[in-house]
Amino acid sequence: MKKQILFISATHGDEGFSIKVLDELEKKYPGDKYGFARTVGNPKALSLNVKQIEANLNRSAPGNSKSPIYEKRRAAEIMIKAKKFQYVIDLHGANSSCGIVLIICKPSLPNFLLAGIFNVKRVIIWSTKEDYKSGPLTQFCETGLEIECGPKNEKRIQKELKMVLKNFVKNYKKIAIDEIMKNLRNGEFYAIYDKENQINKSLTDFKKVKKGKEEYYPFMCNVYPNLACYKLRKIKFEELFLSLSKI
Repeated sequence: MKKQILFISATHGDEGFSIKVLDELEKKYPGDKYGFARTVGNPKALSLNVKQIEANLNRSAPGNSKSPIYEKRRAAEIMIKAKKFQYVIDLHGANSSCGIVLIICKPSLPNFLLAGIFNVKRVIIWSTKEDYKSGPLTQFCETGLEIECGPKNEKRIQKELKMVLKNFVKNYKKIAIDEIMKNLRNGEFYAIYDKENQINKSLTDFKKVKKGKEEYYPFMCNVYPNLACYKLRKIKFEELFLSLSKI
């Protein structure tokens, strides 16, 4: 079977948990039969169990094959490979208690429909003008998205990720458009619009915060130094398709 899906694992070298998940998936659902291939995003960083060598690979696309920076060269290699596939799925993990979340870095109809194939409730639109110059790997793929998992080292989350990927590789060729639209209508959609820098240990991912006149949903709470969380606003299903160019 022609391979139509490319899974990227360990784009950050300290997120190698998904390699084991894919190993387990392939035991019962081999890539040759179900149409998917795999690649390790940042093998050098993975070997050292560090996030990156010189730069954030997931902010280095589309890359530059002649760059002195390793991640820029690696991003260019991945982009060449990714062009051979219909779908690119970049697997990520964090210490955040966010569960399984889809992240769309390029708001487009094909990417929204791709999200609808997955049996994942929460979808985040994470797109900035700066990212179109140099940004996430899936930002520069024809059709692709990220899956964020957290806490990444919990067996429960890894098992859930395996189930999500299993359902995807089994159904992506045969799922009907009405089922895709049903999944989207039943989903929760958010867009990142700002950051909260003031550390607050009481924040919980996706639990609404009211701060004066502002209301937002936290994401990736207290994961990064000097960053309490990213701020999300909720998007209605109708707004998702009517405002593609404005998100």
